[in-house]
Amino acid sequence: MKIILSPAKRMNTSQIWNAPFHSEHSFAGYAAQINQTLRALDSEELSVLMKISPAIAALNHQRIRSWNPEISIENGGKPAVFLFDGGAYKYLRASEFSEKDFTYAQENLKILSGLYGILRPLDLILPYRLEMGTNLRVTESKNLYAFWKNVLTEHLKGTLSPEEPLLNLASVAYSDAVNFEAIPHQVITPVFKNKDREKLRVVGFWSKEARGDMAREVIAHRIDRIEDLKRLKPRGFKYSEEMSNGNAWVFIK
Repeated sequence: MKIILSPAKRMNTSQIWNAPFHSEHSFAGYAAQINQTLRALDSEELSVLMKISPAIAALNHQRIRSWNPEISIENGGKPAVFLFDGGAYKYLRASEFSEKDFTYAQENLKILSGLYGILRPLDLILPYRLEMGTNLRVTESKNLYAFWKNVLTEHLKGTLSPEEPLLNLASVAYSDAVNFEAIPHQVITPVFKNKDREKLRVVGFWSKEARGDMAREVIAHRIDRIEDLKRLKPRGFKYSEEMSNGNAWVFIK
């Protein structure tokens, strides 16, 4: 079972990480095109484009100017799964992976990225800030969705073996960068809903943690049957047959 996951805005830039190996990211040419486009913008323009504070814009302006497509540990590269530091990655708990877990995750976990396209967990990357929904025109593409959609869709199709399902644990903002209708495989998208005074609603904070926890369970137990996902209880969310519809599987807490 292949898994797709969103990245995180927050970066853990310490060089402390434990993994048996690391790898090169796959879309260096595409990432270089995007970075070259960003280099034409000053800090103030980045602040407006990305809707970020002047301080964060200044930091990312510096990162863009110093970005190098040939990433190594020596020039600050860090495996993606250790650099991303949001709620999903807290509960993915990659620091606790065994060598076999890393090998399985490297083959099956795909992290979507506005800059890097698709990342394997141990691909070396540099700190950056670029959400997929950023309205950035790159070459002839009007935004990052248009730039990446065909590339990401074809890549995912190429990695799926016959009859292999795809578990979509990415947020809507990132999964919209993939054309799932063009992928001839079963795609399951879990939806995590909290019960609040008899009403059900999606809470982003809890959903991110649940996505990371579910990804970890799939990796740790090598789950390859879609039906086995129903017995999982990521962060206390339980599968609801009644609320689920088609490929949108609802988990309630």
